[in-house]
Amino acid sequence: MKNVWRRLPLVAVLSFTVTPALAVEFAMYPASMCERWSSAESPPELHNSEARNPSTAWSLGLDCPIIRPTLSTSYTLNGYITFTDSHPSARTPVCSLISWARNHGGTTTALSRPCVQVRRTGHLLDMTASVPSTAITRRSHVFFSVLLHPSFTSGLGSRVVNYESAFLAPVH
Repeated sequence: MKNVWRRLPLVAVLSFTVTPALAVEFAMYPASMCERWSSAESPPELHNSEARNPSTAWSLGLDCPIIRPTLSTSYTLNGYITFTDSHPSARTPVCSLISWARNHGGTTTALSRPCVQVRRTGHLLDMTASVPSTAITRRSHVFFSVLLHPSFTSGLGSRVVNYESAFLAPVH
């Protein structure tokens, strides 16, 4: 009986600090799934499913689609994207996570969240962004929008390595 009273405060603390269970739908995509913004741009150079800007003069815009699972109506999308950034300048790739939809009547709704740097290890650069479920409808297209700066003649530049999505939904 004496031991029960010692553990009671621990049980009380744990009952208030336990987080709710989450269902997670996770996917990883190769950069070769990314599409260029315009057919007027040079296509990305693909090597081991990494996408690189082959141009030494122009930036390359890429849209990297994310496939949405059918989850509950209340979830958050956490997106992660990894670059190889060997660009000699301090310019890092520009990135946003976007939810875009064309509604009835032709109107469009969009939400854009800029990517923020999470980690840099040598030439690897990890960035992330999140979008709440309120910005994603069943008509929404969800994607990373990326701008890769021109490469240098030596081939140094930025590449998209891969990107990931994690849909987090509370379990009821």
